[in-house]
Amino acid sequence: MVDLKRHVSECHVRVIADDERLHFLRERCGFFLAINPDDCKRAIGTPEEDPASDYLKDAVRGWCAKNPKGRSITEWEKGWRSV
Repeated sequence: MVDLKRHVSECHVRVIADDERLHFLRERCGFFLAINPDDCKRAIGTPEEDPASDYLKDAVRGWCAKNPKGRSITEWEKGWRSV
C-alpha cells in the first residue's frame, strides 16, 4: 500500500480527495484495488465500506471507462461483491 500511495500522490494527484474522510489509501480500502480480492481479504480482514471506499470505487469505474483494454468494471465489481 505504501508504494501505491506514493505513486498516486506523485502521478495522480487529481484523484486524491480534498476531503479527509475520502482518503482511500489505507490498507483495508486496498481490497477494492486488489487483483485477487479473496487473498487480500484473508490478509487484511474485512474491507472498509465507507465514503472513502465509495470514492475509490468511483475512481476505478472512471478509469475503466477510459481504459477499455484493461480489466473490465464487471471483473472489478465481481471481486467487490465477495465482501
